[in-house]
Amino acid sequence: MAIPVLMTAIIGAIFAPSADNKLPKIKVLVVDKDKNIAAKFLLGAFDLPELKDMFQVTMVDETEGKKLMAAGKASAMVVIPEKFSDRFIKAEKSEIMVIKNPSEQFLPNVVEEFMITYAVVMSGFIQVFEPELKTIDNFLRQDTPLEQVSIASITPFLEQGKNKIAALKNYLSPLLIQLKAETTGEKKQGCSI
Repeated sequence: MAIPVLMTAIIGAIFAPSADNKLPKIKVLVVDKDKNIAAKFLLGAFDLPELKDMFQVTMVDETEGKKLMAAGKASAMVVIPEKFSDRFIKAEKSEIMVIKNPSEQFLPNVVEEFMITYAVVMSGFIQVFEPELKTIDNFLRQDTPLEQVSIASITPFLEQGKNKIAALKNYLSPLLIQLKAETTGEKKQGCSI
């Protein structure tokens, strides 16, 4: 009987709302072996205002990250592989690794779920915009300086992308599934998911 009470007290102390009603930030280590556009796009997601309040992201190299994880200094470590951006642009499979801290149960799972959601959204983006991504890949592989590229040569590519974005609007606005959050005795505004 004492163990469940003790566990409840510990969990309550960790996750109890503070005076300003915020949960502790989830410490995430990120190893960026790619250092290119798709990796920067992923890192930018952590900078969104809603996520910046949730995650404390620290960039590390893999050796330092493993040491910090072994010492229990973070909830999870995300490893972005080499050539991630190349695979992204070529619409090839890639794997982002999430290493979870085994001494924590809840917070590492939040990081894992966030990364799963990111993977689903980006996989959909890649599938929808595969032809445009391949055009970008071909463009990047040419030795032609950007100043010498004619607008006329890229206009069809831009038009095709614009049409797909317009078509997506029909599916994404308004969202069919809405989330409505309530606190007992107090109604809050709904938000879209």
